[in-house]
Amino acid sequence: GDLRLWRSGGGWLSGMQVGQNRWNLAGQRVVGSGWPVSSGIQCGGCWWMGGDRPPIVFVLGGPGCGKGTQCAKLVEEFGMVQVCVGDLLRAEAASGSTLGGQIGHMIGNGEIVPGEVTMDLLRREIERNSGVISGVLIDGFPRALDQAKEFERLLGECDRALFFECPLNVMRERLLERSKTSSRSDDDELVVEKRLRTYLEVSMPVVDYLRERGKLTTILATGTPGEIYNEVRKLFEPVVQPAARKD
Repeated sequence: GDLRLWRSGGGWLSGMQVGQNRWNLAGQRVVGSGWPVSSGIQCGGCWWMGGDRPPIVFVLGGPGCGKGTQCAKLVEEFGMVQVCVGDLLRAEAASGSTLGGQIGHMIGNGEIVPGEVTMDLLRREIERNSGVISGVLIDGFPRALDQAKEFERLLGECDRALFFECPLNVMRERLLERSKTSSRSDDDELVVEKRLRTYLEVSMPVVDYLRERGKLTTILATGTPGEIYNEVRKLFEPVVQPAARKD
């Protein structure tokens, strides 16, 4: 029969139903942060992916802080997978679909795309990389507090969050310099200012939330990419399995 699952926070199960048979599973935990089945199970808005969920690292910081560059270096050295939410959204925007048109309009105006849209794109990408043992870097997510809480409800808590702290004037200068050679619609000067305001008003509460939950590590992102990465790699050297690293 149909399998139904209930859970409280943090991956703890509270009940399961198969057909008309129910079991009380209060206090039982899903081992490996994922439900060990061959395909995903969805029930009442909760999603369990096939196989163990890979380690999840949120990578946070304002536009122009350099988090994408640091993710690329982690991918190269440790064999991690980078999932850039912005790239997922831009790819959908370029697809020509009705949804893509709506996403493109929001990106062009420096607005945050609705959480359910972002969440579905993310879920599919994380599931596709479920066998990656070194971890998945989610670059630029969550961008709002409701996204953070929705991710926890649907996919569980992140394992770690990196926050690249950078002054507004430095981020502004970097973005405007990038706009000279970039074709991205969100690098326009007016949109840059709106993105920075959105970051302060909407995204910074996410940083505070994850800090309170003991998930956050802050990295000062004002140096050169190499200097910043020297600090970043120290966080992963002791915990990433050597077999997961690229030669």
